[in-house]
Amino acid sequence: MLDKESEHLKGAGVLSEFFNSISLTDRGRALDADLHGKIDGEILLALGEYKRLLNDLSYHELLAFIHSMFPGLSGDSAEYENVRKSMEPLIMSLIEKEKISSGRGAELLGISLNRVIQNMHRMGIQVYR
Repeated sequence: MLDKESEHLKGAGVLSEFFNSISLTDRGRALDADLHGKIDGEILLALGEYKRLLNDLSYHELLAFIHSMFPGLSGDSAEYENVRKSMEPLIMSLIEKEKISSGRGAELLGISLNRVIQNMHRMGIQVYR
């Protein structure tokens, strides 16, 4: 996914790759400065927190996380339909990485919290009480 995004940014002229290093072009630096001038500090902090929160997720975990937070966004997604077929291990991974609570995982999977905790034990995932 990162490769696809970086190719898009290169195509837009805001990112360049030179000798295995990536940097902003002059246009990219200008856009960055413009954004920082228009977005207040609280929004930048919130975006940074989301970036840190989501940084270690796989592509499919990210889709599962988006569905867990914003179920309405994934309704028409063909890619989500592929992910939905393997939702239980993805949700369990999100619980293990402390991205969602076990209660939210139970809601998403349509099972009881006790069942989620049993699955966590079975999968060797630490249960915090």
